[in-house]
Amino acid sequence: MYNNNKKTVLQTIPFWPVNPKDNRMIVRYVHNRIQSQTFFFNKNHRTLLYLNDKGHPVIFVEVIATEFNGIRMIFTDYKQGDAPVLIINQTNDQLISFVQKDEQ
Repeated sequence: MYNNNKKTVLQTIPFWPVNPKDNRMIVRYVHNRIQSQTFFFNKNHRTLLYLNDKGHPVIFVEVIATEFNGIRMIFTDYKQGDAPVLIINQTNDQLISFVQKDEQ
């Protein structure tokens, strides 16, 4: 479905950005006017986008960009309790510690 330069995706569809030099996009749920932060659609990455929706407050996006296959964006529901980061210590006898940015 196409409406006012916005696409509603219910299946796989082609996407032609209006300003391809910016390489950023936003998403939102159809029933919610709140938009996500911008994210790059031309670089390989995974990120969580906060959408402030009661049923689905966060959406997970994975961007896969290759020269051969072009760009794929995969959006997945994020459920409360899912871990966005998994840290595995595979050292024999070394303890590791970590903090989030701006924490002591």
